[in-house]
Amino acid sequence: MNIYRLLFSGLLAFSLISCSNSDDDDSQNNQPDLSFITGAEGCQIEVKIDNLDGVTYSGQNVLGWDTSQLLSTNYMTQLRLTHDGFPTLNIRFFVESGISVENAVVGENGLIGMDIPLQDTESLSGSQAHMFIFENSETTSFTGTLEIRQNVVYLDTVLDMVGTFEITSGNRTITGGFWKQDVSQW
Repeated sequence: MNIYRLLFSGLLAFSLISCSNSDDDDSQNNQPDLSFITGAEGCQIEVKIDNLDGVTYSGQNVLGWDTSQLLSTNYMTQLRLTHDGFPTLNIRFFVESGISVENAVVGENGLIGMDIPLQDTESLSGSQAHMFIFENSETTSFTGTLEIRQNVVYLDTVLDMVGTFEITSGNRTITGGFWKQDVSQW
């Protein structure tokens, strides 16, 4: 009987250790790849058309948060990512009154894929994210996901803001990231 207790105790200890180690591995695998970060501020995107090999564009400017008033004390806040050789990528949030910029933008955001006309901003609920570019005198809007995180430690440096996204419009897919060490205003 004692041998069975000893075997059971051994199996229980082994399974607890195995579960503990596998949880650690899963949490490390869920961390986003931040190897695109270079310097205190910047952005990097990869653009693919029809899932062919992509072209990478980099930039050193993450401009914003710019804020403007909408109807019924709702507001809009915008961030602009500039890249060498690619149009400025705009990130715009339409936000209900009473929600801080940080609470509106930090976390994972699904993109609405279109702009919201001013006359439709009176009854906003929560926040809605829109990403777009101006290209050849036209606006191209994207669908997909955008995640913005605060106070991210990377290579012993605290970055106030790190964002990653995967967006599509038609046959074009863009994946990328942006970062800023010092965000003076949220």
